[in-house]
Amino acid sequence: MPIDPSSMTSWRNRFGDAGAEQMLRATIEAGLKMSVIRPAVLKRINVDKTAEIQAIHFPTDGRLHQRMHERLVKAARAEGLAIKPSYRHVGRRLLMQSSRYGYVRQMKRACDCARKLKTQFGRVIRKVERLTEGPSAKLDNLLQTAHRICEQQRHDKNKIYSVHEHEVQCIAKGNVGKQNEFGNKVSVAVNSRGGWFAGAKSFNGNPNDGGTLAAQMKQVESLIANQVSEA
Repeated sequence: MPIDPSSMTSWRNRFGDAGAEQMLRATIEAGLKMSVIRPAVLKRINVDKTAEIQAIHFPTDGRLHQRMHERLVKAARAEGLAIKPSYRHVGRRLLMQSSRYGYVRQMKRACDCARKLKTQFGRVIRKVERLTEGPSAKLDNLLQTAHRICEQQRHDKNKIYSVHEHEVQCIAKGNVGKQNEFGNKVSVAVNSRGGWFAGAKSFNGNPNDGGTLAAQMKQVESLIANQVSEA
């Protein structure tokens, strides 16, 4: 590959929100100087909200338990803890069987496999807690996440839908084919003519669409207000 897959992620983390806004401001300034963007078209802005879908598996209980189980065992062994039995191969086989039973609508057998996965997950959590007296910050965060995943119920709020992406939320779209999407809510501001971006903002949690308008318009005003007046 031409670059390491984590290079873009590391670059975005260093760049941050302020850096992204500065890039967008520079793009608008360049368009105005080159006369590609006319100041008049920036006086009317359309704002819309949508869901930014994250690349995660569908969050079933069995998959969450098995994935968190594997990460917890790996982190515990990295700190020198002997986790035996780890249920690694047994858990993978149970997860595969649960998916297959669910596909053929044998839900009782699928639920049995999911229940066994949760039981093994709970055993590993208690085993790690018994073996360590003062866990490191990384292991302590994993234990807290493991407890949340193990204890969360179907209708709870602020659930964890992904082990590596805690900020992922379940967003109800109301579509016939796909009623729910898993990701973050994003607000986008585009001018009425030309399709030039005047702002883009991501929101943690699942706020109401009307509640994101004020923050989005504040960003738009900070990006283009001075440029339109100067032009």
